Amino acid sequence: PVLFVHGSPNAAPKWAPLVAQLPGTRCLLPDRPGCGLSAPVDYRGRDVRVFGADLLAETLDALGLEQADVVASSLGGALAFFFAQAHPARVRRLVQEGCPAFVNGFHVPAYNLMSTVIGLLFGTNPPSRAAFRHIGHADSIDNGTIAEGVLEWRDALLRHTDTLRNENGLNRNIARHGRAYRYGRELLGQLAMPTLYLWGEDDPFGGAEVARRAVAAQPNAELHLFPHAGHLPWLDNPAAHGRRLRAFLQPALAEMRA
Repeated sequence: PVLFVHGSPNAAPKWAPLVAQLPGTRCLLPDRPGCGLSAPVDYRGRDVRVFGADLLAETLDALGLEQADVVASSLGGALAFFFAQAHPARVRRLVQEGCPAFVNGFHVPAYNLMSTVIGLLFGTNPPSRAAFRHIGHADSIDNGTIAEGVLEWRDALLRHTDTLRNENGLNRNIARHGRAYRYGRELLGQLAMPTLYLWGEDDPFGGAEVARRAVAAQPNAELHLFPHAGHLPWLDNPAAHGRRLRAFLQPALAEMRA
């Protein structure tokens, strides 16, 4: 099985274009607490590192799984690293789609910082077309690679669910404690499981040099950079990401099916 861990503010259906490239694979796509239609949690007084590790462990426990491959993005990428550090035997292979949150060199662009502040104050978020342009997906918006339905889904998620309101509690936690959540060589060097980074060259949260440093810090990691791709790089080329993912996960999936 492959467990997908999404970012913020987001929900599991954002993975749909990538999951469509993995026929025959058992894909597990939970919404994080408070996202989509899932019940919220109170982030006051929580350590997000412990929360993330426990959340993914409890997800596998609830499904009766001892181990899984993990594919993660952005904030989900950080939670996946915290889980892998706390429970290394439970992560068979790890895939990071785009720059994971809190890794050394990660930074939130000014546009996104302002959007977060506006969200905290007024409970609103920019329309998806503008938001996607500002996280590195302008080319795919202009050429239609990112389908209109993806944009409409995100607008509906933020307009018709409590996702944004619930994530504001997480944003307040990160504003207070984000420095403590940062990690680099010390954490990454502990992770021996095969790890694949699929990184957009136009990712404004962390460029290619951030990716190369992260890969160099891990004992068993590889990197593929995608031109004209942003922070959610599978949306810019689902087929290419699907091929990379299938090739990387194939040994683990074959072992599982044996």
